[in-house]
Amino acid sequence: MGVHARPVLRGPLRRRRAYHREARSPAGREGRPVDAPGAPVPALRGEGRPLGAEVLVLPLVPPAELSCTTSMHSGPSSSKGARKFMASPACGSSMRILASTKVNAPLERVWPLLADLDSEPRFWKGILAVRTLERRGDVIDREVTLAFRNARQRERVYLHPPLRVVHEILEGPMHGTKVVSIQAHDEAPGVQLQATWDVFLRGFLKLGSRSVSKHIEEGTRNALERIKQAAESDMPPSHPTSS
Repeated sequence: MGVHARPVLRGPLRRRRAYHREARSPAGREGRPVDAPGAPVPALRGEGRPLGAEVLVLPLVPPAELSCTTSMHSGPSSSKGARKFMASPACGSSMRILASTKVNAPLERVWPLLADLDSEPRFWKGILAVRTLERRGDVIDREVTLAFRNARQRERVYLHPPLRVVHEILEGPMHGTKVVSIQAHDEAPGVQLQATWDVFLRGFLKLGSRSVSKHIEEGTRNALERIKQAAESDMPPSHPTSS
């Protein structure tokens, strides 16, 4: 009996090894007949799709240094004000705003109004209060309370007398710079007053970036007009009439 049984057992053992190599799905190990055709094994990254196809449809994340590519120009001419707005999912929301006006007053009357940083809320209505944290000569660290939601931002201001004030916005809902500068023009004794914003919006300001850019542009034009009126007040006429 033992000699006759050995060749009978060898055949089924070889057949099991052959089918085990052809079908490795879990169903074959759960009681399915050995001679049944094996079901195809599902792909790990999709229904029958190769790995390469899955990689191709993954979202591409652009590098952080990629510059914004979408821009919008609007507003009046550059002599009165201009706005350039840029938005991209890769770089967030940033904007550049230019505004300028002619002031019929000498430089000596305009510069003190710009250099008096504590009086900024008088001209810039978007600022509720300012608090000086530290002053080192012409470099001032300060905290600014904005009119919108009483948000606070930290700035470092550089005075370049008598022509330019540079606001470096370090912390808060905006990052970037605001530069207010004075330029002489041909119509003496007047000067050209210009403000330039290059800022990056963050937090709640980023959600309404387009409306925020319009609000800042309007507020900048109004601030320059108030500075103009303050500098021109009590000034004699450029061409006084003879009696």
